[in-house]
Amino acid sequence: MNYREHFYSNYTSSQARHTSKEDLMRTVAENGKSIVTDVLPHISGDKDITILDLGCGFGTLVLCLQRLGYRNVSGVDISKEQIDVAIEIGAKNVVVGTLHEALSNTVEKVGVITMIDVIEHLTKNEAIEVLQSCYDKLEEGGTIVMRTPNVDAYFGTVLSFGDLTHEMHLNKLSAQELFASLPYKFVQILPARHSDANLAAKILKTMMSPFTALFHRLQCVAYGMSSSMLLTSANMIIVVRK
Repeated sequence: MNYREHFYSNYTSSQARHTSKEDLMRTVAENGKSIVTDVLPHISGDKDITILDLGCGFGTLVLCLQRLGYRNVSGVDISKEQIDVAIEIGAKNVVVGTLHEALSNTVEKVGVITMIDVIEHLTKNEAIEVLQSCYDKLEEGGTIVMRTPNVDAYFGTVLSFGDLTHEMHLNKLSAQELFASLPYKFVQILPARHSDANLAAKILKTMMSPFTALFHRLQCVAYGMSSSMLLTSANMIIVVRK
């Protein structure tokens, strides 16, 4: 057994560590909030558009889109355990499979491909191959929406290196370099919004924001870097179009 088989075979229980279905549903609801703010603005409002969620995990995005009335949403994940959970919580059209199988088995062109917390699990060679296959599978003007950890964030290594299945660690510049090597016409790298766990955290962040922004600018000046080169959010949203 290689390390991927070892970790992905029980990825939900080893990584998410949910103790009950109620605990899992709370996580789904919380993740749904970030999807609404970070992902949905980049997806067409056409409820008949074909959407393929690569690495769908336990189906949070698929379930969210289906509840919003999108009729042609499907998902694939390499972990049977995660797909079993996705089906249990109500996600439809989700199957076990690799990214390559999903892109090869989909006959028709798709309008949107989503990859939420996925690309960091790929090697550079795999990422290039998958993103080229995505380009071929997208209809003209189609969109990819991705979320991935940002190593430039405060405590950025927690997300980037806190999962042993992560292969690639990106910041804004390396993400731009990756897509510059591919034929996509439009690339946008955006900060992901942090979902405040409670009111106290929201108030504290609001109070600290002016000081952290000033500190960030001073750091850029001190080290001779442009602030436009950096993102400080824990995750990045990457939006690309064919």
